[in-house]
Amino acid sequence: MRVKEFLLAKALNLIGLGYISDYVFAFLSIGYPSGESIPKVLMDFNILNIVRGLFTRFVVSTNLDWIWPYWMEKQFYATSDGFSARGFNPASINTNYRNWTGIGDLNSEHEAIVDPRGLTTPYYNSWSLDAWLELDGKIYSPAKAKQCTQKLLHNLPIISTATVCEKKLQLTNLVFVRETPDCGTVALQKAEIKNLAKTAQAFYFSWAFRPYNADGIALINKLQFKSSGGVFINGRFAAAVMQIPSGIATSSLSRGDVQFFFDEAKHGQTAASIKSRVGMATGLCAFRVELKPGQSAVFEIRMPVNKELVKRKLHKPRFSEPYSRNIRAGSFDSLLKEHISAWQKKLAEGLQINIPDANLQNCFEANKAFMLMFYDNTYITPGPSTYHEFWFRDATYLLNGLDKLGFHQETRNVINTYKDRIHAGGFFYSQRGEWDSNGQAIWTIMEHYRLTRDRDFLKENYAIIKRGARWIISKAQSNLKLDPGYRGIMPPGLSAEHFGLNDYYYWDDFWALTGLQSAVEACEEMQKKGASLARGLQQLSEAVDTSLRYAEARLGLPIMPISPSRRMDSAAVGCLAAYYPCRLFRPDDPRLLNTVKYLHEKCFINGGFFHDVNHSGYGTYLTMHIAQCYIGQRSAKALDILNWLLAVASPTYCWPEAIHPRTLGGTIGDGHHGWAAADICLLIRNMLYMEEENNLVITPVVPADWYRGQKITVSKAATYFGQLNYTVETTAKTAVLTLHPRYTRPPRQIEWALPVKHQKVLVDGKPYSGAKIIFPAKTKKAQVFY
Repeated sequence: MRVKEFLLAKALNLIGLGYISDYVFAFLSIGYPSGESIPKVLMDFNILNIVRGLFTRFVVSTNLDWIWPYWMEKQFYATSDGFSARGFNPASINTNYRNWTGIGDLNSEHEAIVDPRGLTTPYYNSWSLDAWLELDGKIYSPAKAKQCTQKLLHNLPIISTATVCEKKLQLTNLVFVRETPDCGTVALQKAEIKNLAKTAQAFYFSWAFRPYNADGIALINKLQFKSSGGVFINGRFAAAVMQIPSGIATSSLSRGDVQFFFDEAKHGQTAASIKSRVGMATGLCAFRVELKPGQSAVFEIRMPVNKELVKRKLHKPRFSEPYSRNIRAGSFDSLLKEHISAWQKKLAEGLQINIPDANLQNCFEANKAFMLMFYDNTYITPGPSTYHEFWFRDATYLLNGLDKLGFHQETRNVINTYKDRIHAGGFFYSQRGEWDSNGQAIWTIMEHYRLTRDRDFLKENYAIIKRGARWIISKAQSNLKLDPGYRGIMPPGLSAEHFGLNDYYYWDDFWALTGLQSAVEACEEMQKKGASLARGLQQLSEAVDTSLRYAEARLGLPIMPISPSRRMDSAAVGCLAAYYPCRLFRPDDPRLLNTVKYLHEKCFINGGFFHDVNHSGYGTYLTMHIAQCYIGQRSAKALDILNWLLAVASPTYCWPEAIHPRTLGGTIGDGHHGWAAADICLLIRNMLYMEEENNLVITPVVPADWYRGQKITVSKAATYFGQLNYTVETTAKTAVLTLHPRYTRPPRQIEWALPVKHQKVLVDGKPYSGAKIIFPAKTKKAQVFY
């Protein structure tokens, strides 16, 4: 027994847990030692999940008469298809309905989230705001409604959620987040209630302050309503109610949900504050309303979204008092109009597309906006809530998406921080044990250079590129395992958490190789010596090829498991990085083809890729990676995947990290996943055009009906060759491609891929023959007849 195991066994015995030591040691023996502890951010996240989940389990299961958020209504009640048994599960965590949409502003690094029924959570792990109606003595919450309509306004991060109460009243909540000069980031919400009935309706509307969110219970130990309309939660300013309510009601866990004391709000019998030792204080402010048929009433509320500001300052009267006044400045409609205008002006920059599929067009526009929302000035995050952190892995896909959408300055602003994120030894650090981060950081830097050809930028980052590349070579050389299949590849690490525990992951190798390739390219561009990097690249490349041949001999065909120690399983999806996005392999490489074939035959369920390892759900961005491989193959299977993705997207065009196979709700991670947003933008882009071995490919995979009397327009498209602008105009029997590029470095040639068979081709008016339509970069117009 090693010293660490001996000490651990002693510690377990001392606290009376010696009986679990065998399982602990067995768990620690899975995989390979990496010499690194589990990243702190993962530990913190999981500890919070478990402790909060334990509390949530017991509080909710013994108080099922409360109004709970949508995910609890579905997961805790036995009549729901999403019911989860709690018997031997110590913690109740949202594992079936992790769905929400982030809302933010262009100039803010803070986002709020809105769940599928309009529940607004102003910041991570905070209390939430609900909107209720009381009609004929009964309380109606959108969380319990059988039907709900949610959508984005103008495909921007502005969310409208509508429900209908007894076919009499329609409740519509509209919410957006705006950066303000005096109050920082603020969520502004308007509730409109319309009388749909043919008779007059008298009822109450209320803002309800709830001790929960999309993850679990959020403790409210003290709730206080001020006569000025200010609401204080846990002693800090939390909201400004914009109209004076008719009455207020408060309650706590021991007393019961505040819904049971709504009459007290009607008659003004409840104290304006409540304390709860167990953190389950709740309250509402109610408004009496009478509406004639067709009439509407409107109520507004505003909430600070900056969690640090709330914690640091808004418990002090000298800050909270002026803040509560300033947050009321400006009308909702005028601020919304300004907000929309600012977003639309920004989105007029960068890649513009116009395609025949309205649903896909809306999806692209929404996710283009979301990409700017995830950009937070000096960093970029893969989610507005659970994953509001910077990691190189996620940032690689996000920044590449932002860059290829044409937002080069924003991309550069984040990359400019990389010099502060690299350790003296050359490790690009976002968390411990990530052997993929160096390759990803270097590739991201070089991708920005390939898209902009900004030599000053490359010169500024050349030193960290070389330092990071030397770290990769040194790390590969630190692998002392001499067994066949392991020698010379990257050492074991945790890598991407969706592959399993520490192992020799090919994912790390492919990113290391693309990082070294990019570093050698940087040396060539800067006309600097790079022989040692080229040797390191060659050595690692040969080691990886040898290891893959070992896997081929063991498995009986050229195919890529995620590690030389593993059989084929769903984690092999990580090996697709060899093609997308790294382009180390050609799309027709047998190892890639066989891996994609295995994943499609063994891991697809009802049209989506199901990932068993950790995610235990349909992998959203992982399914998109398979679609990218099909685009490389010019296979229409990419379109089948795209259609599936649109079918399982939220009505706000976003995806969680993974999707439950029965409920089709989120199972893990952030309910609005930034990596998925980046990948859908890149997937749509690469359907319409892409770079391939110094060539430009136009419409590599699009639906055949787009070439039957439809029009495709692409403009302001950033490519390795400069800006691309083109249109494809079609009739029932012809298609005309018109090119207006602004090349900085022309492609070697252009391929025009068609989804229909053609009979005749003209290139700049001259006849062309060939199985593939390939013509010079200087071509202005091509025409096909079919």
